[in-house]
Amino acid sequence: HIQAWVARLRQEGLAPATVALAYSALRRALEEAVKLGLLGANPAAKVTVGRGDPYRPTVLSPEEAERLLRTALGTPWGPVVLFAVATGLRIGELAALRWRDVDLERGVARVERSRQRAGSRWVEGPTKGRRGRLVTLPSLLTELLAALRQGAAPDEPVFTGPEGGDIGSSLSRALRSLCRTAGVPTIRVHDLRHLSATLLLVQGVHPKVVAERLGHA
Repeated sequence: HIQAWVARLRQEGLAPATVALAYSALRRALEEAVKLGLLGANPAAKVTVGRGDPYRPTVLSPEEAERLLRTALGTPWGPVVLFAVATGLRIGELAALRWRDVDLERGVARVERSRQRAGSRWVEGPTKGRRGRLVTLPSLLTELLAALRQGAAPDEPVFTGPEGGDIGSSLSRALRSLCRTAGVPTIRVHDLRHLSATLLLVQGVHPKVVAERLGHA
């Protein structure tokens, strides 16, 4: 039954990583059932999931990145797109960032939380790997953030979607539109993270420093 379920998820067109995540959740739940004595063995343990073809991110060239940023800076999405490229934050970390985490005078931001969708609601928790980190902000970004803040309370989110909603899906749609307007290949929000790392490496920043900035273990 579980093997057939995995096959059905694949047939529905879900990404290999999504299928693996769903299977992992089920396997952990059944493992708890084994510990509680409800099952003699974990039936998910013998199921073959497979890795599938890994996703290959689209990374813009420096020239394409400049065109995208110039286009974004002429819209309300400019600050969050520039923040993502400048810092390499994950989408969940961008969504969880609050004004109390940003020190505009020092030009730094503290990344300690991440926001993820759980069913129909959003849940906030620690960052991936549960390691907080401090990221520096370029002067252009601090200027944009200062204008964006305009008396906002410390506990308010830095970035929101239209009408104050969560930035998750709305940022994805906006980024696709910005890419079309800029005349560059369409990328995902997570690809901005890859772009951030690439631009740092091109500038000769040490890979260990880049990894720490991105929050990699």
